[in-house]
Amino acid sequence: EPTGSDKGKDKHQRHPYDLKKADHVELSIDLSEAGVGGINSWSEDAECLPQYRIPYGEKTMRLFFVPKN
Repeated sequence: EPTGSDKGKDKHQRHPYDLKKADHVELSIDLSEAGVGGINSWSEDAECLPQYRIPYGEKTMRLFFVPKN
């Protein structure tokens, strides 16, 4: 497993100058997002603290796209 300065080589990090120009735009929108929100994110059993969890259940999201004049 890489350590120190070699760690980033296996992460496949991307930077704006790495992007190739495309004929389309892809937009990903998430209804909700959770961060680490835990005590130890490096352990195998890392789990978010209850106040940072997204409860299971049906959710609704509405999006409105308005053309610019």
